[in-house]
Formats: sequence, structure tokens, C-alpha cells
Amino acid sequence: HTCLQYCQAVGRYCVSAAAAATAGDECSEEEEMSCHGHLEDGHAICECGARFLRGHYGSLSEFWLDEEEMQNRVREMVDNFGILEFQFYDAFEGFSRPPADDASRWKCAIQGRPVHRDAVEAAVREIHRLGGRSWLAVHAAATDPNDHDLTHGQWVMPAEDVVKKLDTLYFEAAVRRRLRDAAKPKERRLFDADPQSEQTYEAMCGCDINEQDLDADLDPASRLMDVVCMNGAWALRFVPAWADFAVRMGFSGIHWDTFGDFGHIDQ
Repeated sequence: HTCLQYCQAVGRYCVSAAAAATAGDECSEEEEMSCHGHLEDGHAICECGARFLRGHYGSLSEFWLDEEEMQNRVREMVDNFGILEFQFYDAFEGFSRPPADDASRWKCAIQGRPVHRDAVEAAVREIHRLGGRSWLAVHAAATDPNDHDLTHGQWVMPAEDVVKKLDTLYFEAAVRRRLRDAAKPKERRLFDADPQSEQTYEAMCGCDINEQDLDADLDPASRLMDVVCMNGAWALRFVPAWADFAVRMGFSGIHWDTFGDFGHIDQ
């Protein structure tokens, strides 16, 4: 057995481990060891961190609702599904940096979905009141297109690859709107206080992708984002602004989304 296995068994991560010397009922640290270290016999002192999850994981994504409705949705998710870890999906404005401190409303770069600051803050407060945690979802490798000041010195995925390998697979709904203007069916509409941003379920999740869209000749200039290669230097440049914003909004932390290498593993 290892301290890592012990901590995982109680739903926590391993912080530190040490071989223990025992004398009667007394136990003291004898020699520091790795969390992965095996003990053939004897005892170990294991320091375990916080629990991995406080409950099930769920998402909020409709941030144009009023404060009372946002709080009701949080309570329903806690009561009916045991969700205590909440991802705030598409609550940002652009990919490069957070919204301005004095902005009360903005539109998310993905699908132009409206975001109201008071709705987000109301949900965060209710989640914390119920003992849960709130996570701001941010794309760790994404920037707004052509943000050369931010991406200077970093490897950036070719624009042609972004529209072919990423836009169509992850954000097909936005790509489809750029390809054709045909109206969507009226059924399965998502509730929305702003009719201009009302969408079908399929348009919102991008789950109605088809061969026509995958084979389309897309214009790289219409891409939703640029994608950089993540490394330590990028983290030092990109993370602080988002971390400060998350703290000011009351979030527990950030859920960092990534995309994979898309055939650029050498970078």
C-alpha cells in the first residue's frame, strides 16, 4: 500500500508521506518518503488534502436569467441531482481576457450568448451558501483571433487548422450559421428572455453536426479563436488576469478547458 492509495480511498489527494516509527501508542515521523512509496512492513504517516469532489459535477449556462431564477436552478440541481460542483459554461466574454470590471452585461464569443453579471454572482452566492463550489470555465489555449500582443513569442495553430479541426468539431452551431442562413425549426427552443439569442437545443450544444458542415470550405478569417501551445511561459502570461477575475466574482476556482494537439504534437 501507498499513501497515494490511502488518500484516494477516502476521496482525497496525497500531500506528503513519511515512514513512521512507533513506540507503544506513540507514532512519529521517521523518514520522509514519496506518496507513491511502498512500505513492505511498518507504518506510514499520510497527509491527505481536500476532497476531490463535494458532490456530483454539473453545469450552468443560461446567464441572462434573473437572480431568483438562477438561485432556484442551483437549488434544484443540488436537491434533485446532488450536484455541488458547478461549472459556469460560456460565462466569459472573449477568449483573451476577462470582461471589464465595470461591465454589467456582455455577450459570450461563442454563439453571442448574453451574460449578466448579477445572474452569475447570484448563482455563485447560492452555490456557496449550499456548501458547493463554483468553477469558471476558461479555454486555456484560446485567444481572440489575431491578438498578436498576447500571443507574441508563442506557437499559434495555423488559422486553416482552427476552422477545419476545431470550429467544426467543437462549435459547429456557429460554423453552420456562417455557412447558411436557413432558419432552424421552432421545436425544442431553449428559454431565453432575449428572443434574439433564442436557440434550439441542437444549435446550443452543436450536436447536430453533419457531413455538409465538415466538408465545407471555411474561411479562416471567420474562425472563432486562435489556439496557442500551452507551456509555462504561456501560463505566466495568461492565467493571472483570469485568476483575478475569478476571485472578484467569488468563484471557487477555474475549470481550464483544453483541445488536444490536433496533429501538432511536435509543438
